[in-house]
Amino acid sequence: MRVGSLTLATTQGVFAPLRRRAYFLAASFVVAAFAGYLLSAARSPVYEATARVVLMNPASPAFAESGNSLTDAQQNVVTMAERVKQPSTLRAASSALRPPMEPFELAAHLEVTADPALFAIRVTTRASTPERAAAMALETASAFEAVEDRAARVAAEEAITGLSSRLVQVETSVTEAAERVSASPGSQVAQADLTAAISRRSALQTQIDDLTTRSALLGSGIRGVEAAIGSPTLVSPRPLRDAALTGLLALVGVAGLIWYQADRRAAVIHPRDPVKVLGAPLLGEIPHLPSLREDGVEAGSVETKEPYEFVMTALHPLLKAHGADTLIVTSAQVGDGKTLTALHLAMAAGRDGRRVLLIDANLRTRPSGGSRALPPIADNTDLVDFLEHPQNLGGLETLDERANVSFVRGRSEVLDPPALLRGPGLPEFLATAAEKFDLVFIDTPDVLSFSDASTLASHAYGVVLVVAPDTPSAELEEARERLGLVGARILGYVFNRR
Repeated sequence: MRVGSLTLATTQGVFAPLRRRAYFLAASFVVAAFAGYLLSAARSPVYEATARVVLMNPASPAFAESGNSLTDAQQNVVTMAERVKQPSTLRAASSALRPPMEPFELAAHLEVTADPALFAIRVTTRASTPERAAAMALETASAFEAVEDRAARVAAEEAITGLSSRLVQVETSVTEAAERVSASPGSQVAQADLTAAISRRSALQTQIDDLTTRSALLGSGIRGVEAAIGSPTLVSPRPLRDAALTGLLALVGVAGLIWYQADRRAAVIHPRDPVKVLGAPLLGEIPHLPSLREDGVEAGSVETKEPYEFVMTALHPLLKAHGADTLIVTSAQVGDGKTLTALHLAMAAGRDGRRVLLIDANLRTRPSGGSRALPPIADNTDLVDFLEHPQNLGGLETLDERANVSFVRGRSEVLDPPALLRGPGLPEFLATAAEKFDLVFIDTPDVLSFSDASTLASHAYGVVLVVAPDTPSAELEEARERLGLVGARILGYVFNRR
């Protein structure tokens, strides 16, 4: 949900949009699942087989005699598993297969897992047939065993060869020392040299014997290879599983789209719903007033007046504290009752003893004779005249002599209203009006249809927004953002049930 927008939980519940689209959700699931099943069934089968390379058991006498610890053996499993994919093993295994395959192809279908607890390496391969998968796993494990045995044997032979070369040198030293002892039987130095040479010969011979024994007993540390464990399993396709997953993904995606659209289209229901969107307080609620005549003129009952008196009471502290003189009355969309609200707020302010001016700033489509909410005025002087001659406030009509409310009507035959309102006449006209009147109400077109409301709001102290039930929260949010761009402050809103 967007920050500041209405949550579905406050209006219709989280799952209400899904319940309304239940058939669409079910159809999306079925179609996606069917498509997933067909696509999965059309894929080539893939089988998986696993062979195991069994390493030397640390509990065996040969391993114990080697002097290696249990921790060393378990770490050795991990180290050896990392060497299974070495190029020499892949080349040997791929060439042994019938038909052979490239080493990189084998590597792409090969997975190696170390199992330190069992001192084993699991070699898993995948192929299009179970026989091929089993052969790939077995050949890879066998090739690894052969490569490791050959490497261990070569390493042992090289080590023994090196020790044997040193032994030959030591044998020469023993012979030379024995000759010196024979030449000088009583020489203690010669005798000591002979003893040291014999000790070195004995130590080297012991190393050669130990290395030969360990090589024969342990070799590469691999005890053997076990063929594929169990029967190769079918990995894919699995049409039923893929159908279920595809259907669930489609269900989640469609549900998210429905929630998003419902959030964008969420409409205000409760009078306090717009607070979260506008960040402004509720000034008052206007109930449906059957006592209003068809033309919107006040019938005079207390029931008609009192809701607007509540609004003016809420506005009074703000107007008094800041010395405000100009207020914009507008709405996010057409038909929310802003003109009627502006009229009654002006009348309520006039009854408080203020000198009030009501300006009809609709220069768009309203007929020159007035509107349903604003009665026709006989005088021909209108807002356009005052904007062209802002210093002259003569010719103002009195809307209600008892309430001391004057009125400036709009004009619909204006070629370029935005240019007129952005001209120099508007600030001067409003400044002149502020000198003569205590409070000026400006009724503007709706915020989203025209730029006039934003232009006028930039010259006013604040904005009173009229909100009707079922107004989309997205439109309220957009109206707030547009007014914010010109620095306008929303003092509050009136919830008008029309």
